[in-house]
Amino acid sequence: MAEELESNWVKLEPGVQVRLHFIDHKAMVRTVSDPIFGVPRAVNGLVFRVDKLNGNAVDKNFSLLSDKARGDMAGYLEGRRYLAYEFVWVKDAAGTVAPRLVEVRPI
Repeated sequence: MAEELESNWVKLEPGVQVRLHFIDHKAMVRTVSDPIFGVPRAVNGLVFRVDKLNGNAVDKNFSLLSDKARGDMAGYLEGRRYLAYEFVWVKDAAGTVAPRLVEVRPI
């Protein structure tokens, strides 16, 4: 069951770029474990539904919790402008490192 749940989420490997196309999004508050103190804390997040991963059809979710990453996507949320683009993301290191938006490609 846990493996099945994990397979529904896009997992970024350090240094590997992924190209994603989004078809829906939700803003939400998520509870995460603080990486320094290990205590739960609430963070604002964006969750996107992904229909294409590196050009392949999928049905997955992609979550952004960092303020910067959410800010990078802010201009694409109104009117679901992200439908007209693919977004290339990379995670620069292992651990609790936020993904970085590398490129936005019109489709």
